[in-house]
Amino acid sequence: MKINSIVSKVNILVGILFLLTILIITIVAYFQSKQSSFEYLRENHDKVLFDVGYIFNTYEADNKSAVKKLANFIVENHILNNEKEIFNALKLTQEYVGFEMVFLVTEDGIAYDSKGFKNTLNNGSDYRSKSWYIGAKKNMNLYTSDPYKSITLGIEGIAYSMPLIIEGQFRGVVAGVYSLEQYSADALEVGKTENSFVAVYSQDGTTMFHQDPKLILTKTILGQNIAKAITDDPNLLDPNNIDTLFYAKDDNGVTQAVLCDRTPNPNINICAMVENDTYTKSSDLALRAQLIIGFISLVIALILVKIFASYLLGPIFTIQSGLNSFFDFINHKTKDSKLIDVKT
Repeated sequence: MKINSIVSKVNILVGILFLLTILIITIVAYFQSKQSSFEYLRENHDKVLFDVGYIFNTYEADNKSAVKKLANFIVENHILNNEKEIFNALKLTQEYVGFEMVFLVTEDGIAYDSKGFKNTLNNGSDYRSKSWYIGAKKNMNLYTSDPYKSITLGIEGIAYSMPLIIEGQFRGVVAGVYSLEQYSADALEVGKTENSFVAVYSQDGTTMFHQDPKLILTKTILGQNIAKAITDDPNLLDPNNIDTLFYAKDDNGVTQAVLCDRTPNPNINICAMVENDTYTKSSDLALRAQLIIGFISLVIALILVKIFASYLLGPIFTIQSGLNSFFDFINHKTKDSKLIDVKT
């Protein structure tokens, strides 16, 4: 057997063993990287949902508190018959909280707003038909409307209202209307990244809060898929269940990894979405890097093996060459026999 053939076979054997080793290490490292990336992104996903949920709930609580304090101020200071004081109180509440508009509607249909306008039934508008008026009067307590399109203000909004109770008698309602666009911009900003966003959906999948104003109070494929998933498995909203990540396709067919949580309003849920590719992208990049490094290492190793094998087997190659020359001389194939240079 020729020495070159031996070197080639050693090279092939070492290459196969080295390749198998690299593949095993790469596969193990890939799955470890994938799991680590998943856990990191999931933890970050949870944090985004928590942070946005906290801001959202804080805004909700502040808006309710402002309307409640306004009602208490009007009742305790007996200003229901003082239009100047009413307008001042409404204007201050609007400016302090950021409401789009603040109203006071009396039981006989007189309406005051924070812009300084007074409306009576003679003007053809009866604010007592507003959902926030009816809700507060019916509950005789703080009321939060579902998000709605306000024809009066020309915006999508949500209203917080409180009845005015004086000496046990219902005397009217105060209400603050907050713009859903502004609400979304304020509360959902922290959850917006290149590959993630946060939105609030109703139980039927209607988009209640979204950073894209065009999507507010519309139904999207993503919203409907999320609503269906939650309807099929209510445990996805269980705060004590850690396995609540699920997947839903959006309107572009992109799979989103979704986490949802309840809000103080039982009719709506807040959800954080991250493109599913984000969960696998980092581990896939790590896999490609490991394969490239492994391939380069394999080529370098094979070159070194060939060099060292040729060097170590050099004396045997010299002896084999001399023996081949000797037998060729005996068999009259050559006139002279090549001497073997033996070094001691």
